Amino acid sequence: MDRCLRVAPTQANYVFFETDLPSVEVADALMRLGTLVKPWKQEGFDRFIRVTVGRQEENRLFLEHLDSIMAQA
Repeated sequence: MDRCLRVAPTQANYVFFETDLPSVEVADALMRLGTLVKPWKQEGFDRFIRVTVGRQEENRLFLEHLDSIMAQA
């Protein structure tokens, strides 16, 4: 899937990026699939989520889950 996401620069062990949907909706959908992320709720950033970088398999699974949610949007 072609992902065009706005990603904030970081030097930490997480990625902070904007989705096409409200962050709480994305986080809830991911949680139903067994993946936990932090939805950002601050005004102006309510479409951003923060994801901790994991092991390769965890990252792959996260991307699969995110792709399936975004495809339904």
